Amino acid sequence: MSAPFSLPAENRLHVLLVEDDEEVRGVLTNLLALENVQVTQAKNGEIAWNFLTETSGSTVDAVISDIAMPKLNGYQLLEKLRSVPTHARTPFILISGNPDRARVQSRDADGALIHAYEPDDFFPKPFDVLDLIKRIQTLIQAPI
Repeated sequence: MSAPFSLPAENRLHVLLVEDDEEVRGVLTNLLALENVQVTQAKNGEIAWNFLTETSGSTVDAVISDIAMPKLNGYQLLEKLRSVPTHARTPFILISGNPDRARVQSRDADGALIHAYEPDDFFPKPFDVLDLIKRIQTLIQAPI
């Protein structure tokens, strides 16, 4: 589904949505599309990684990823993405239905980082899609 008055593809925000729950992925895709956001879907981190690295010229404005997924979770995808110069500065937002698990997975009991990288932002599910889009736009416009 796309917005009734779509901008040309080159002027639209393009996000890679990585979510293993088909229903959640579909709802988010539809809500983002209603706001004129181009969405590429992946049902796990491995598929997202393959899209970003194997598809010639695959660039996205941002990645929105669930944390707990099979094959390659959100933190693992983030670490791989940050290790590649062409994608290292791509805004990366983690989403989770369990915000406590997200905090536990990113830091140890003393609060030290477990992962080499932290996401640019975190949104607990459910969240307001317009807030998510505004945050992506802010991250894209942030100075490097």
